[in-house]
This record gives sequence, structure tokens and C-alpha cells, in this order.
Amino acid sequence: MENIQRLRRQAAEEREKAVQKKRVSDAKLQEARIKRHAKENYEQKALKTLKHAEDLKRERAEVLRRISNYQHQIDVSAMLMREREGEIDRIRARIRNQQASIYSRRADSMRLKQESEVLKREADSNAMPGLHLREIGLDTRAR
Repeated sequence: MENIQRLRRQAAEEREKAVQKKRVSDAKLQEARIKRHAKENYEQKALKTLKHAEDLKRERAEVLRRISNYQHQIDVSAMLMREREGEIDRIRARIRNQQASIYSRRADSMRLKQESEVLKREADSNAMPGLHLREIGLDTRAR
């Protein structure tokens, strides 16, 4: 009897040890699952981070290409502006020359008008004697 009780106690202790080992085993299994899940999450995050880094590299390359294009457009526009400024300067110089020519020709025009007035008066005064002679009937070609 004592033997049976001792065997029952041993069996109960063995069951308790088995239950404890099962708890420890379940806890370790749960820890392993948590670690595996964490590892999977880290791997996913790492992959996501790598993909993001690749995207950033592509975007950087695209942005650098666009900046280069913009810089080229700016350079071309600056060159065209310098050319247009040169054209404006040349046109301004031409305008000044034309204005000087206009002033000179106006002065010539005024001088020629005055000269023509003087010549008209002279012609009129020279024509007067011939007109009088014709009026009185004398031939003016005989002179």
C-alpha cells in the first residue's frame, strides 16, 4: 500500500513535472513564434526600406536629370537674352543715327524751302519786266 501511494506520488510528481515542462515548452514555443514573427516583420521592413531606397535613388536620378534640363533651358534663355540685349543696343544706336539724319534732312529741307522762296521771288521779279513789255505789245524775245 505504501508502495502504491509512493508510486501515486511519484506519478503525480511526474505529471506535475510533465505539466511544468509542457508550460516551459509552450512558453518557449510562444517565444520562438514571437521571435519568428518579429524576424519576419524586420525582414518585411528591411525589404520595404530597400525598395524605398531604390525608389529614392530613381527619383534622385530623375530630379537630377530634370535639374540639368532646367539649367540648360536657363543657359539657353540667358544666351538669347544677351543676344536680344545686343540687338536692342544696335537698334538704339541705329535710331540715334537715324534721328541725326532726320534732323540734318529737316534742316536741309528748311534751307531748300527758304532757297526756293528766294528763287521764286527772284523769278517773279525777273519776270515782271518781261510781263510789262508783253502787255504793252513789245516782243520780249528780241532782247
